Amino acid sequence: MVKSTHRRSALARALRTWTAWLAAATVVGVGCANNLSADFDKRPCDARGACVTGYVCDESTNLCVHPEELGSAGAAATACQQGQTVCGNDCPELTRDPHHCGGCDATCTPAVNGLAACIDGRCRLVCQDGFYPCGSACIDFETDAENCGACGNRCPTSANGRANCSNGACSAGCNDGAENCDGACVLLASDVSNCGACGTRCGPGKVCSGGHCSDACAKGQENCSGECVDTRSASAHCGACDTPCEPPGHGSVSCVAGDCTVKCDPGFEECDGLCVDISRDPTNCGGCGKACSRPANGSAACTDKRCGVTCDDGFAECSGTCVDTSKDHANCGSCQKRCGDAEVCSGGHCRTDCEGGLSKCDGVGACVDFATDPGHCGDCETSCPTPERGHAICDGDLGCGVACDSGLSPCGGRCVDLDSDPQNCHACGHVCASVANGVSVCDLGDCGVLCTPDHTNCSGSCVDTNSDRTHCGKCDEICATGEVCAGGTCVLSCPSGTVDCGGSCVDTDSDTSHCGGCDDHVCVAPSNALPICESGTCGIACQGGRTDCSGTCADTSSDPAHCGASCQRCPQPSNGSPSCTNGTCGRLCNSGYTDCGSSCANLQNDTANCGRCGKKCGACLLGLCL
Repeated sequence: MVKSTHRRSALARALRTWTAWLAAATVVGVGCANNLSADFDKRPCDARGACVTGYVCDESTNLCVHPEELGSAGAAATACQQGQTVCGNDCPELTRDPHHCGGCDATCTPAVNGLAACIDGRCRLVCQDGFYPCGSACIDFETDAENCGACGNRCPTSANGRANCSNGACSAGCNDGAENCDGACVLLASDVSNCGACGTRCGPGKVCSGGHCSDACAKGQENCSGECVDTRSASAHCGACDTPCEPPGHGSVSCVAGDCTVKCDPGFEECDGLCVDISRDPTNCGGCGKACSRPANGSAACTDKRCGVTCDDGFAECSGTCVDTSKDHANCGSCQKRCGDAEVCSGGHCRTDCEGGLSKCDGVGACVDFATDPGHCGDCETSCPTPERGHAICDGDLGCGVACDSGLSPCGGRCVDLDSDPQNCHACGHVCASVANGVSVCDLGDCGVLCTPDHTNCSGSCVDTNSDRTHCGKCDEICATGEVCAGGTCVLSCPSGTVDCGGSCVDTDSDTSHCGGCDDHVCVAPSNALPICESGTCGIACQGGRTDCSGTCADTSSDPAHCGASCQRCPQPSNGSPSCTNGTCGRLCNSGYTDCGSSCANLQNDTANCGRCGKKCGACLLGLCL
């Protein structure tokens, strides 16, 4: 019994202890609930501007408050859930809302044929089905003649045709009356290498007139290197033998009374010889010559004849500027939320000092990473240059570099196509050697030769099988001792009108291997050109729609060293590099600078462009006039 009584006493004591503990725990539990509720009130919002359920983020203070404390906005904000942020009367998720990406009112700008996309609080370039990223644009590589098969692969044009891209491959789109002969658009009535039919060549001293090989051109025609043409109407020889009409994209060209005339496709208008869509062309937005300004961290855009911007990947649009709301002093955490003069923007919050190994640059108001920020690469002053068809990057100890658009590779600060650039074929600096009577080309990273129409590629050399005694009629067909080659046949003597140059019967007035004489009279041509011989004088014929600019064949629509019809060298801007778009000079501003029409400006401290282009003031600090 003693043992049993002891057990009951122990049990009673244990019950009394548990009862007391539970009562105390209930009191403590209630007290903890009250203290936790008080602790969450006025706590800072998280990095995404979000609070726990029951609270919303006050954007003005970056503190978590009860919805009713926001006044008029609070009534609409009561529906906000955890992970959402109050932005006016909206409750967006800043991690994925393209209208509030990373901050209130930070808008993702879709590219043409692209979608506005916000991923993890950063704007990203996302293209519609069938389109692919090319810089800040979305391109159909199957049909775009400017980017055929790959970004930057431009299809060539000719005076008798137009650039054409089908299924990702370039092809000749010939004008009416022209014939496609091995990829070239030719006029069978006058082409000396395709006279009357593709592949029918006229012999030495002969011309092609009316589709027949003849001794002389018909009355009213001019002899242009064996082609008998009317320079009043021939688009390849308009007004004179050496003045071809350059066909524009989205249009065709003709020669009327010796002057080139452009006819644009429906929906396009002629602007300085080019066919443009003024409803969406940022260099001719709403009218010829009305160029839109390019912002820092983005590109100019034109929509329905109104200028706008398309921001680079990772940047959002705030009142016409492209910003990173995680570090922009004037748009910190959301558009128009400006930090104080003594503060910096770091992680989307205004702070007094930078965090996480970032550095503060006076006059910028942002915390930057010297190892990765192309606007402040290595120090506060270094801004990396922006290349055409790519963007600037900063790579740690290596300093400034470039990241190129799809299909291109960086070479010496430029973005080039190693598959097709004869100056950088397969590798940077690997130049394809020049060749007589032809031009060097780069095809899929391999150097090759493109011979003039009247020459044949014989083991990498361009020869005239009509007259070459070592390749008479065909490659490696050698004439016997004492014989000469005339008209592709080995004979005993040269016919009248030709000269015997070491066993080759040639017309020194037109033969590019013996132009003006037998010895040391080989015509050569620069890149993108073929050599010609007219009246015993060497010249060049530019290829692929390029223009002869004092001996250089340039794409005057995009070459800043030879821009426009006058082959103008575009001026070098401060804090940027020259550019040429549709034959008009412009500028590519360095990272962190904005194109303000005539200069590259830092909107943070430029007294002529303070906060926005054209806003002048006596002193400018952090985009504010003082």
